[in-house]
Amino acid sequence: IDESIRRSVYLMGVVLIDPSHSAQARRALRDLVPNGQRRIHFNGEKDGTRRRILSQVARIPFDWRVYVTEGAKQTESRERLLLHIAEDLVVAKASLMVLESRHGQDEADRRLLYGRLGPAPRLQYAHAEAATEPLLWLPDCLTRAWGRGGDYRKLLESLGISPQVVDVE
Repeated sequence: IDESIRRSVYLMGVVLIDPSHSAQARRALRDLVPNGQRRIHFNGEKDGTRRRILSQVARIPFDWRVYVTEGAKQTESRERLLLHIAEDLVVAKASLMVLESRHGQDEADRRLLYGRLGPAPRLQYAHAEAATEPLLWLPDCLTRAWGRGGDYRKLLESLGISPQVVDVE
């Protein structure tokens, strides 16, 4: 899971990968890291690099969703979306939810999820650093591309990787 904020719109991208495809996906993503960089970070890439990354990412087997809320403070938006996502992932029988670590936010996320999922949840959750977990690069790239709208949404659609969009009130 990764987030993106566009004006008053708060987005959280959730990429679902079957565990049997995760090692292959990590290798494919590491192969896309530009020389001299440790990771892919969509905002920091040039337009041509972004398009190349999305074209290659389309070859990885995954599903994804974009959860959207608008108008609330960032903290409230994050909590609202995170709870909705956790509930959806429990229904989808996901086993592990990994969020990109945001120092200063991780403990609040854990308290929130513990309060909703309880002490022995079916859905495990963890935070990871994007520099060490390539699978976090997928929601970063995809959600930021989708959030940019326009040509990027058209590109995602042409590549066959449009998300399921979930509006959360």
